[in-house]
Amino acid sequence: MSKLSDIKKIIFSSEEIEVKAMDLVDSNGTEIHVVTAVEGELSVDDVVLVKDENGEDMPAPDGEYTITDLNKILVVSEGKISEIKDVEAEEMQEETTVETEVVEKAEEVVTELETKIEELVDVVSEMFKKVQKLETEVEKIGKFPAGEQKKPEKVGFQKRVAEDLSESEKRMSSVTEFIKNIKLKN
Repeated sequence: MSKLSDIKKIIFSSEEIEVKAMDLVDSNGTEIHVVTAVEGELSVDDVVLVKDENGEDMPAPDGEYTITDLNKILVVSEGKISEIKDVEAEEMQEETTVETEVVEKAEEVVTELETKIEELVDVVSEMFKKVQKLETEVEKIGKFPAGEQKKPEKVGFQKRVAEDLSESEKRMSSVTEFIKNIKLKN
């Protein structure tokens, strides 16, 4: 039913209608006047009025009005209450949403850490294999008779070790940087 027909019904009705009203204040300090069918009780389709800049009553704009004294949230649509929510239920839903977001973020961080740890394990495993290979080469050199020993080329040997270490340091540096970034985010 339109507002005009509601008003006509009230004005031209032959029966006496007792109008009950509740004056409330929402959490933003807005004074709200609610026309109710039952005194002291809010219900869907109750008319909600606010004061305009001239101090005249006008239908409340659409939106949610938190009435902290009653622990209720009034959802207003077209100047009437369209839904009444409990404040606690709304807060619980918000807390659950925040908790879910925190858990999802933690899962992302754990997944990233697992990936970096796997990379570290691969780097360490690769380094271990290279060390074993170098030990084998050193043992072979030690088995040659004294006059026939082959000496490894210092430049080539040192260069390979330096390259292996440099590559490992690069990987370790990226993992360390990743861990620092995670700490900074938290």
